[in-house]
Amino acid sequence: MAVKCSKGLIFGALLCATTVSYAESSAVSPVISEEQQLVVIHTLTQHIEQRSIVPEASKRVAEQLIKHYDGYKYLGFDQPSDFAAKLSDDIQALLKDSSFVVHTNNNTREILASATQPASNKINRVNDEIALIELDLHSTHAQIDTLFSQVKDADVLVFDLRNSYSPAVITSDSLQYVASYLFNQPTTLYQLEQPAKQQTKQVRTLDKVAGEKRGEVPVYVLTSAQTGIVAERFSLLLQHLQRAYIVGEPTAGRVNITENIALDSSLMLTLPTAIFTAGKRSEPQHSDAVPSPMPLQPDLLVTSFLAFTETQPLAEQSAVEYRVLQGRGTPQETFSQNKGVISYSDWRFYGNDCALEYRMSEPMYNANTERYQFAYQLRYYGHGSAKMRYSLGNGIEQMTQQANFSDKSDLKSAISRGFKSFEPIKMTQCSVL
Repeated sequence: MAVKCSKGLIFGALLCATTVSYAESSAVSPVISEEQQLVVIHTLTQHIEQRSIVPEASKRVAEQLIKHYDGYKYLGFDQPSDFAAKLSDDIQALLKDSSFVVHTNNNTREILASATQPASNKINRVNDEIALIELDLHSTHAQIDTLFSQVKDADVLVFDLRNSYSPAVITSDSLQYVASYLFNQPTTLYQLEQPAKQQTKQVRTLDKVAGEKRGEVPVYVLTSAQTGIVAERFSLLLQHLQRAYIVGEPTAGRVNITENIALDSSLMLTLPTAIFTAGKRSEPQHSDAVPSPMPLQPDLLVTSFLAFTETQPLAEQSAVEYRVLQGRGTPQETFSQNKGVISYSDWRFYGNDCALEYRMSEPMYNANTERYQFAYQLRYYGHGSAKMRYSLGNGIEQMTQQANFSDKSDLKSAISRGFKSFEPIKMTQCSVL
């Protein structure tokens, strides 16, 4: 039935409008009457007050929309899609938040259809040490377990979220589950604040996951302007907790939790209902003008299509550091990371006419070559600069190298080639070139 309400009586009109009943048919009405527009406005402002992140703004929204209604600014917007777009523009302009969106049921069905597509996680192994993962953050726990089992031997994880603008209507605990693999110690990942309900919820890592946790493995995340919703939350919390290095472009700026709420038989409201904050915030945020979340700023800002190209050399170095930290590094890798703290024997003089002194470390076994390698240092004690040739060996085999010394303070650090024996080596020959 239709009910006529005076435009001049704002709150009376809203109250009156709530008595309107809809037809039993679920078919979308071809047009929206003025009376139905008023009902939508009233229903919309009620939801903002009762459920949104800015409940205090509901009165301002109601006054502004009714002012537009009374000023005939919605006249001619009788198609659901047109009226939805106009309401969205008005609300977003008032609240400075693009996450308040009115749309048609058809749009909602499209979003839901895309959200029900099977989750997929694609893994590309780079140099056998880097796992480049196109991560789907709506995977099931079993799919996530499978993913981490497939990359359990990777020395670096690179999550590619450059095309991961996930549907906002999906609610999933996969974010918590994936993150729980990346922290060994209990950690507060994020908190959700619902100002309308005066509630705050903290989400922490799970104590156990099905597979082995990877709390020490280096992590990189690739982002773009298409990195939004759940993928953006994942990137933000890893950056905030200093668990990942972010490479790419600023993200979409859509991290707050939203819900889809019916306004009538043809229109829906996407409403931000909880404020997402990475980590732990001590004081809740209450305001009638919460701005839109700012896009995440990457640690290394590059064009998104070059993000992995720029990441790969960084990841390769991180892989070396990770292997050395675990005691799995080759002698060359261990030497490159620890050359400042390697223990050497006392300095020895070669003698004769060669102004060199040297000292050796204990042998390091290279499992790849099944040989032993020695870190060593050289120091020149002559006058001025010199170019020297020297040989190191143990009587069975030897190696010959050259070095340029600028003066007495020029200390050279190096590592030998592989020797079959772990017997200590010494300088066997030395000459000035």
